[in-house]
Amino acid sequence: MARIKLTAGRIRDFTADKAQAFLWDSDTPGLAVRATPPGKRNAEGSKAFVFQSKLATAQDVRITIGDVRAWGIDDAREQARTLQKLIDQGKDPRQVVAEEPQKPQHRNPPKLRLYAVK
Repeated sequence: MARIKLTAGRIRDFTADKAQAFLWDSDTPGLAVRATPPGKRNAEGSKAFVFQSKLATAQDVRITIGDVRAWGIDDAREQARTLQKLIDQGKDPRQVVAEEPQKPQHRNPPKLRLYAVK
């Protein structure tokens, strides 16, 4: 598992020739870019930031942070550090997210009014 400093150019040029390939960050332990090759679902393939670590129970946990097109490298590093802090506190980040109350998308969703056109 070689580690290199993630840069925009390295992420752009990184490809997968098998089911999954990982490019691990040397600056933030547990952070990687996961690439998948083109296939039936995605003609271009995909790349996403992921975080991987071990829980206190020695169970491996891998969490997808988000698509590399939507997340910047610094934001992904910050999220990976936040996830690692939860693990260091003895918490499973998956459970923490599941227990958070879901916020409604809109307080007052817009009401649609239909009018007859003459």
